[in-house]
Amino acid sequence: MVMTRRYLCVGLCLASLTCFCDATSAAAFKQVHQGESSPTFTLPDMSGKPVKLEDFRQGPLTILSFWALWSPKSTPLLQDIQKLVTEFEAKGLRALGVNSEGQNAPGDLETQVKAFADRSGLKFPMLIDRGLEEYNKWG
Repeated sequence: MVMTRRYLCVGLCLASLTCFCDATSAAAFKQVHQGESSPTFTLPDMSGKPVKLEDFRQGPLTILSFWALWSPKSTPLLQDIQKLVTEFEAKGLRALGVNSEGQNAPGDLETQVKAFADRSGLKFPMLIDRGLEEYNKWG
């Protein structure tokens, strides 16, 4: 019964995270369809080390969040994801944040993303998608 409540809690939390997206944001991921394998990628983390999405496929659940420094929705969304990871990491929950600033990304983007993650208390890996290549693959 306790296990069922925990999974229900995770489901409700994930459902509430979905509510942060407005209709245009939710429609953005039109390239990824239920039942299909997600596009794979290798992106650099904040120190430039390559991270493969493929390495996160094993396990119960990985939350993947595309976000940007300029978006006011990013901070509360990523902090909610961090809370979920903190609570359910022992059960295998993981997360990846993919910064997708776009063409106007500052030259010191990695430094700004690291400062943002530190300031926001984010412990899960933050990856950099400078050219929006992976963002565009997802939709």
